[in-house]
Amino acid sequence: MALTRTGDQWYGVTHTDITEYFHATADGYPIDHITESVCAGCGGRVFVIEFDESGANAHRTCTSCARLTYLLDSEDWWHPDPDEAEARYILECSSCGNDQFEAALGFTLHEDEIREIVLATRCTEDGLLGYCLERKNREFPSRHLLDKA
Repeated sequence: MALTRTGDQWYGVTHTDITEYFHATADGYPIDHITESVCAGCGGRVFVIEFDESGANAHRTCTSCARLTYLLDSEDWWHPDPDEAEARYILECSSCGNDQFEAALGFTLHEDEIREIVLATRCTEDGLLGYCLERKNREFPSRHLLDKA
């Protein structure tokens, strides 16, 4: 573990530091399950992450093989025609402007269902860790979402 803190900023060296970040910054409900984002096509761990206009839906594109994967149930909520969507946002590091990240989803469970979901990222350039999506679950049953990171 190489998790460090400078002021209110957290930094990590590898993707495993994202897990430690979840535990170090737990606020409210504890994180019960963590799923790291790994490309099903090539095993890559570095992604460009894009959000729709609501900020509650996201997909990731692997920087190694360009495979696009929707996170959680985002494909069901994503605007079907990208040209008609109000806005789309590519995640950029707030300290260096880089757009490539390692990522993991943290889940809070209640009575064997997902209650809340948090997406944490680590910038591959400067190691800055942060949360970029926090929302309550909107799909039941929900356990299948644990594998959709």
